[in-house]
Amino acid sequence: MLVRRGMQGVVQDMRGTFGSGGRFVAFLQEREGGLATAAGLREQAWRRAAGDGGG
Repeated sequence: MLVRRGMQGVVQDMRGTFGSGGRFVAFLQEREGGLATAAGLREQAWRRAAGDGGG
C-alpha cells in the first residue's frame, strides 16, 4: 500500500544470512549494518528526486 503511494520499501538481510555475504555474529553487527544501509539509502538518486531535500 505505501509503495503505491510513492513511498519506498527496503528489506535488509544481516551479514552472513540468506543472500548476504560475510559471517553472521548475533547481536554484534546489526547496528553497523543498519547504519551502513541507511547511509547508502541517503545517497540514492531516487531519494533526492522524491523532493525530500536529500539531506
